Amino acid sequence: QAENLAETLSDSNRKLALGPTFQIEFATVLSLVGDLPGAEKRLRKAIRNMAPEQPGYTAMALRKLARLWIEQKRNMAPAASLLNRAETLEPGNPDTAE
Repeated sequence: QAENLAETLSDSNRKLALGPTFQIEFATVLSLVGDLPGAEKRLRKAIRNMAPEQPGYTAMALRKLARLWIEQKRNMAPAASLLNRAETLEPGNPDTAE
């Protein structure tokens, strides 16, 4: 529904409405309601589309995707790599500690 609503917006507003930060927040909600594949899809999209000048948001998305995998006990090695990458982008963030 969010995508359909965004279609009514101007191009610049559409990018904001469906941008990477929206994808991260939407992924959080999807995860809370149990749609883990949907959450993973949104987090991957956020990571792909995050602007380089927003390393904190990229690190957040990386951490969330890593935690999603860890909670499911899958992709453990890639999850560790994502956490390492998040630590590189945002050193010292306590959420990155394993």
